[in-house]
Amino acid sequence: MAKQDRGAAWAEIRRLVTAKDAAERWGLGLSRDNKRALCPWHDDHNPSLSFYSAKGIGKCKCHVCESGGSCIDLVMQLDHCDAPTAAQKINEAFNLHLDLGSQGDTAPRAAAPAAEKVDRTSLPGMTVHTAAAKPVKEKPREIIDWDHPVAHYDYVDQDGKLVYQVIRLKTTDAETGKVGKTFRQRRPDGSGWIRSVPPEAYDAAPIYHLPDALQAIREGRPLYIVEGEKDVETMRRLGFAATTNARGAGQWIDAGKALMAGADVIILPDSDPWDEVEAKSYKGQKAAWALARDLLPIAKRVRLVDLKAAWPDMPAKGDITDMVDALGDHEALQLLARQEKQTRTFDPDGAQFWLPPVEQAKQYMARVPGYALMGGKICQYTGDGDAKPLANFFAIPVEQRYRDDGIDATMSFTIDGWADGGRKRLPRVTIPAGRFESMSWITESWGLDASLMPGSTVKDKVRWAIKECGRQAAVSVTEYIHTGWRKIDGRWCYLYHGGAIGADGITVSLGKGSALTRYRVDGQDGPAASVSMKDACRESHDFLNRAPIGVSAPLLAMMYLAPLREWLASVGLQPSFVLYLEGETGSKKSTITALALSHFGNFNNRTLPASFNDTKTAIQVMGFRLKDVPLVIDNYHPSADARERRSQQAILQTLALSIGDGAARNRGTAEADLQESKPPRCLAIVTGEQMGLAHDPGGLARFVVLQVGRTDVFDVDDPDDQRRARLTMAQKRAADGWLQKAMRGYIEWLIPQAEQLPGMLQQKLEKYRTIIGARASGLHSRAPESLAQLCTGFEMMCTYFISTGAMTPEQAATEMNAAMIAMIGGSKEQSRIDAQQTPGNVYMDHLHSLITTGRVGIMDIANGFNPNAQPRDMIGWRDLDWYYIQPTEARREIAKACREEGEDFTATPQALNRDLERLGLVADANRATIVKRIGGKNERVYRFRRADVDGSADPDPEPTQLSIDDGDSGESIFPD
Repeated sequence: MAKQDRGAAWAEIRRLVTAKDAAERWGLGLSRDNKRALCPWHDDHNPSLSFYSAKGIGKCKCHVCESGGSCIDLVMQLDHCDAPTAAQKINEAFNLHLDLGSQGDTAPRAAAPAAEKVDRTSLPGMTVHTAAAKPVKEKPREIIDWDHPVAHYDYVDQDGKLVYQVIRLKTTDAETGKVGKTFRQRRPDGSGWIRSVPPEAYDAAPIYHLPDALQAIREGRPLYIVEGEKDVETMRRLGFAATTNARGAGQWIDAGKALMAGADVIILPDSDPWDEVEAKSYKGQKAAWALARDLLPIAKRVRLVDLKAAWPDMPAKGDITDMVDALGDHEALQLLARQEKQTRTFDPDGAQFWLPPVEQAKQYMARVPGYALMGGKICQYTGDGDAKPLANFFAIPVEQRYRDDGIDATMSFTIDGWADGGRKRLPRVTIPAGRFESMSWITESWGLDASLMPGSTVKDKVRWAIKECGRQAAVSVTEYIHTGWRKIDGRWCYLYHGGAIGADGITVSLGKGSALTRYRVDGQDGPAASVSMKDACRESHDFLNRAPIGVSAPLLAMMYLAPLREWLASVGLQPSFVLYLEGETGSKKSTITALALSHFGNFNNRTLPASFNDTKTAIQVMGFRLKDVPLVIDNYHPSADARERRSQQAILQTLALSIGDGAARNRGTAEADLQESKPPRCLAIVTGEQMGLAHDPGGLARFVVLQVGRTDVFDVDDPDDQRRARLTMAQKRAADGWLQKAMRGYIEWLIPQAEQLPGMLQQKLEKYRTIIGARASGLHSRAPESLAQLCTGFEMMCTYFISTGAMTPEQAATEMNAAMIAMIGGSKEQSRIDAQQTPGNVYMDHLHSLITTGRVGIMDIANGFNPNAQPRDMIGWRDLDWYYIQPTEARREIAKACREEGEDFTATPQALNRDLERLGLVADANRATIVKRIGGKNERVYRFRRADVDGSADPDPEPTQLSIDDGDSGESIFPD
């Protein structure tokens, strides 16, 4: 063959086969991104041979020794042969079928010295180098530990057969000893490994975990694409289908992309910054954008999720694994799911989220016809093509938020702004949607920094431009501002501040800085993460040992009754009572209540959500937002200040009427329509030194009162009392999240039963009403209902504990029986005390005290009326059998005596009369007062028997002990 013909053939080889193709076929060690290889011209341990294209020829060049050339040059060096032999080998390896004539000299020759240029002047078709060779740039020798891979990642084909591995290797700098890492690829050869991967291997296994990814696509599940195998394993551990490719970001081959047909793709790019040293801008994000653009035509849906927006503290070059490691599984999943919900389907023409705000704003404004962003100002194009400024700033709505409280939903816009050509960031502003149209918020929020140009229509134009930018840029967020059960997207979930059980990505906020933000049912991250559900439930059950069972059982039952309120309310049987812990200062009633409330968050006796120092309105708002959880109102105490005393009593009365009855006041609108009422949706617990509604029988009936003795929690005077140490340990575990974990498990246990719960709970409630009604006569008419609800909560708790292995059915039946006996016994004692605290009894007690102590005067008319014998502060008369008491005067003195004791006698005259009639204390059972002629005048008086006033009546008998087992059928509540 003629020399020129052979040169043409070699030129064709160089045109058809790139240096990179030759490197891959000859098994040269490639970098992970396949853009570099180990240089064969010198002792290379860190890939320094780069591949590039020049005039249609794929070449290579080492940036250390500056050797390189075409595919023929590379094969010459790799196989130590001359150019004709190298050309023939390439011709055969790639099946080019070119006529190269005689192969020429095939004897091997020595490789060129590492520090010298290869002399190619005698080689046909080679470029002649006439310049002097440059000295080799020495790099620190990097030693790779091939024998001990730190990690390996198997790439398999569709049948699960291993094709090749990506391995992570430890490197050591020979000079400094610094340890690093590198990634290499290898393929099995039956007895060992070959440190190279040919192109056909990538075609067989183009993506990581190929079979699982294909199954996810077939099942319609989202498939996450991340940048590295480590991130894939993180996502798989969290329960998601995920994949990547072995060649690195931006190096997806067509075979891998084709597999994404019909897939719901979610791409999670690394959060790469601008690299000032290498001048590489946002490499990971750009590669992900290009991949999303390629997949959009074939995938079912493509979303490109900004992890930096999900977690603003994401470090430079951070990824999903960094996010999980820093935040824990639960928190990271919530943030990721929330960001996914806010991410729209990928728009290849949209603004790139990693760009600076000014650049993003330019892209948004460019899509608003007739408008542009120039010099950081909102401008409008005129008829002659010029751009006229409309404002000296620009603004982008970044969020439209719906705040949903379960009855009403309001909308607001969050807007970012910049002035001074984009150099000055203006304060972020959030405004109600209804205020946006007026544009007055610009001056109100940004003052002199942001101004509109003069003109009658400028405001309308700026408003339009900003709103159109917001339509492209703003994410839409639904924020729930209540706790408890909610059906979202057809599924029941339980909301708490910061998240939800049963659904991911739900935004729940109870107000920044408010005490309600402590309501969190996490228990998944932190110290409790390693605690088993069984042990968490045992810790919850052990609360029964923190106080006498008459206190601990109803308090614990209240915790497990709260999540049942939604289902009971659906059949009109929501809990209609307030739990009241009454005890003197130092009895630790707030401490034991805070420990119980720790099932729903991190609480102690100083961080309870509400107190009687709060306003009545604030407590009503809390009662509405805290749905299906307990609300504790702490520290009712008598006050010498009449105004404060009346304020606290008003709060108690509101709780009795609203929470006790589940009702709220109706509200009117400006259009004279009725608004939806917002009744309390919580279960209420009150702590206090005494019952503040002692003189209101209607209010008292709505309370279940627990008496907490001074030494019930632990004996404050006994330093050796072991209950103190056990309580301290229980508080430590509660702070670590043990009780939250038990409650979270309970709610997760309830979710699959949601549709059956209303009927099931109704049956249980009726069962306990019957049992309690038959065995506890003498209770207030509302007591059996309240106790039945507590017993229902206690039984559901026990059934849940059995399901976790924390309790046996036999233990549960024993606990249930003991708790019911204790609660009924406590209610009987409460009824006895309440009977003594009715207005009639309180009136008679104080009347007796005032008369016997001589604080009021009584004229004795047994021997006739003597007008000169009228005593001081007289309130009535008496004869041998009766007292005749003046209602107004006596009431005034009794009210005065009550105030001196820190109480208010709040019963109205009508309520007092009815109670005196009910108790049979007045002479005529049908009327409280009579007209009696005394001293020649008609006097309207109460007529009381002297024995009732002077105190000769028999005291109330002691309550009898009750056994729930009396007359029982013998059936166990918890069958095996």
